[in-house]
Amino acid sequence: HSPNQSLALSALSRRHNCLVRYNSARNYLDQVLYAYERDDANMVITTITMLLDTGMYLAEAYEYRAWGYFKTRAYRAAITDGKRAIDMGSSNPETPLVLGRSYIELNNYAAAIGHLKQAIDLDYDPLQEVHFYRAQCYELLGKTEDEVKAEWEQTLKLGRSSYWGTQAQKGLDKISSAQSSQKRIKKEGTAYSDTALGSIGAGFFGVAMFFAMFLYFAVSAFNSGAYVGMLIMGMLTFLILLLGLTGVFSIWDVYQLGRNGKNTTGTITRKYIKTVQVKNKTREAYTISYHYGDGIQATCEIRKPVYDKVVLGQTITIKYLPHKPDVSSPCL
Repeated sequence: HSPNQSLALSALSRRHNCLVRYNSARNYLDQVLYAYERDDANMVITTITMLLDTGMYLAEAYEYRAWGYFKTRAYRAAITDGKRAIDMGSSNPETPLVLGRSYIELNNYAAAIGHLKQAIDLDYDPLQEVHFYRAQCYELLGKTEDEVKAEWEQTLKLGRSSYWGTQAQKGLDKISSAQSSQKRIKKEGTAYSDTALGSIGAGFFGVAMFFAMFLYFAVSAFNSGAYVGMLIMGMLTFLILLLGLTGVFSIWDVYQLGRNGKNTTGTITRKYIKTVQVKNKTREAYTISYHYGDGIQATCEIRKPVYDKVVLGQTITIKYLPHKPDVSSPCL
């Protein structure tokens, strides 16, 4: 063969191989589509993996496998494949929905909201489903009632008779109930976390040390005839005594709460994360607000694992003092 003929044969061979691989890929994808329509997630995963092993890296393949991983609760794998599909130019609106729902299952609601927004931008159908999951994320993130309400209203607007419409109505009813409860609130209670309940001994010891130290200096000043010093130390002691008594009363409340507290039920009305500055360092404080008893509202910091589990409107057990009902602690 001449050089030109060899080049032509080589190009023809490459084209033939490409066609073979393309036809093979289409065959795999046809099998995948069949399994997808039958909701057979395991078959989808197996077939797509075989396709990718041939070297045909298609965005469509990663889309289907992400769906399969989500269905089999392999959420991290679903996220990996979903992101690959998008990086390869996927415009399938189901892919960001799969990503969003996978992040929801992993309790990463902030990341989920962004992907759900992508599904909306790509006109996912049914759109109502996406707004339903966004409303859930807003609620679990402790967004304002107005933000959560707007998302539930958008969900309901897209259809009242569907499952998502029914859930949206329940969400709106829960917000309305919480708002009615807020109007009945009479006073703000004092809430103590389990950390405070465990610090009684340390608090008493600290107050006692302050008293002993300042009384010692006051007596020393008096014995040495340093009356001005005695007067100053006496004033400082008095101020510290006032502060100490305030601390003692708080510690006594905590002690009484742990020893004589009675149980009642309350409802979580808000959950949010606030930033707290401690010695030039910041930390996240996982906080809930709840109401109980005769319209008493209280706020308390809780541990993150507990924060991730509680939801708005949840009924919880509250420990309170019968003779001082505005002093309480949630039992979580």
